[in-house]
Amino acid sequence: MKVPFSSIRVGPYDVLIKPIPDSEATNLYGDFSEADMTIRIKPTISSSQLVAETAIHEILHCLWAVMHLPNSGRDIEERAVGGLGTGLAQVIRDNPKLIDWLQRALRSK
Repeated sequence: MKVPFSSIRVGPYDVLIKPIPDSEATNLYGDFSEADMTIRIKPTISSSQLVAETAIHEILHCLWAVMHLPNSGRDIEERAVGGLGTGLAQVIRDNPKLIDWLQRALRSK
């Protein structure tokens, strides 16, 4: 399943979203490159839920970099992003009224 847009805004950056070539996607669902400000997601994932959770996961990696969170080891970042990504995916899925309210509240002045 392909992500239906080609970029998102994270902080001051336009972050590209691209598919990972099959030759590079053997052991991963997605990745984020701070140097390129690019999120790549495996296009052959058939589960829309897994694609969505992967997108959230990679967006959190992007936020980690953009917000200059501590770079005290990839394991710490991966554990934090993994847990928060899965949890956030569940909150978004199970609370559509919350998401609607958050969008309205963040747009108001």
